[in-house]
Amino acid sequence: MKWNFILYRAKNVFIKILQLNRHAKPEEIAALFVFLASSEASYITGQAISIDGGETAGQCLKALWKTS
Repeated sequence: MKWNFILYRAKNVFIKILQLNRHAKPEEIAALFVFLASSEASYITGQAISIDGGETAGQCLKALWKTS
């Protein structure tokens, strides 16, 4: 019983920390485009990069916790 409570608290804290709970600023989106267009990103290929403040990862975690 104690472990269930600890896991419940841990996953709720982790999800809250992960999500930024705000919309992205235009300059935050632009910064990713600038980086991807630069030579520093020349080795990055075929990636889908989410700019969502952790929402995508949070939804995946929520789905995982529901199945366990």
